[in-house]
Amino acid sequence: MADTRDFLLEIGTEEMPSAPLMNAAQQLGGLVAKGLDAAGLAHGEVRVISTPRRLAALVSDVAVATDEIHEVKRGPKAAIAFDEGGRPTKAALGFARKCGADAADLVRRVDADG
Repeated sequence: MADTRDFLLEIGTEEMPSAPLMNAAQQLGGLVAKGLDAAGLAHGEVRVISTPRRLAALVSDVAVATDEIHEVKRGPKAAIAFDEGGRPTKAALGFARKCGADAADLVRRVDADG
């Protein structure tokens, strides 16, 4: 892992009886790991610590950023997206804006549909 940090999540509660506290502690570890995985953040061991008034999850080696993700999204046909001079039309500009990209980043690809 390139750049990592330790992460501590601490939750203060009213005093809890031991049975619900143990149940909450077991769930907390799984939920924290599941959330980090869903966010695409690599991480190490998840340790859960509990007292009658506190629940804490300590996660080692949490990546500070996700790996770069490359996505291919199909936009409007090239005949609609670009004019005769190769300049982007409103359709291409709208597609790029919707994808959070610049029209200059659009690439023409030939697929099975032509």
